[in-house]
Amino acid sequence: MSVYVTIIENGVLKKYIPGLCMDEITLPANVHTIAPYCMSPWSPDTLPLGEVLNSWDKYFTVETIRIPKNVSRVEKLAFADVSKLKRFIAEKGCRGAQTHKGVLYSGDGRTLICCPPMKRGEYTIPNGVEVISENAFENTHLSHVYLPDSITTIEDDAFTGGLLRSIYIPWSVTSIGERVFDDCKLLYIKTPWNSCALEYAKAHGIPCEEILIYL
Repeated sequence: MSVYVTIIENGVLKKYIPGLCMDEITLPANVHTIAPYCMSPWSPDTLPLGEVLNSWDKYFTVETIRIPKNVSRVEKLAFADVSKLKRFIAEKGCRGAQTHKGVLYSGDGRTLICCPPMKRGEYTIPNGVEVISENAFENTHLSHVYLPDSITTIEDDAFTGGLLRSIYIPWSVTSIGERVFDDCKLLYIKTPWNSCALEYAKAHGIPCEEILIYL
């Protein structure tokens, strides 16, 4: 299948819209940065997609995205609107990205950039991750997520719209953004007493269980 739109400016992949019914794609090898919304058909609205937009959810079937080794940076929200996505694969030697069980992280492993929306079941974020990026788990099909003690920051809209049933948030989290759990109607937060997450849950009317941690 052909690619509908490719826009590369000075080594930055600004837009990459693959053809219909492609299950797996590899991003162009001649780029160093993946820009925000690079695979979203809705921005800008001047894209020459015509009637494709009317059936986008039906035809845009990408499940696997491969990040080439020449990429040195993946921006936040780079893969917004890729609703059928199941996994990321960072090629060996990639400086700007790494993956863990199909989830995409920054090259240094400190920032969780994107969890594929169609990933299911439970997921434990590996130790060493410090930031959960904006919209990283948007519309996720995961049921349970566990955060390690290295996490300090959960950015805006990180888990919005998902099917998440429970999440463990440790004491180490000291910053929680806006609308982080909007439309997570099944959510139950587990967190140590006197934590930032406990105060957040109470302030936003989210069911919460205080967990006693023995030091």
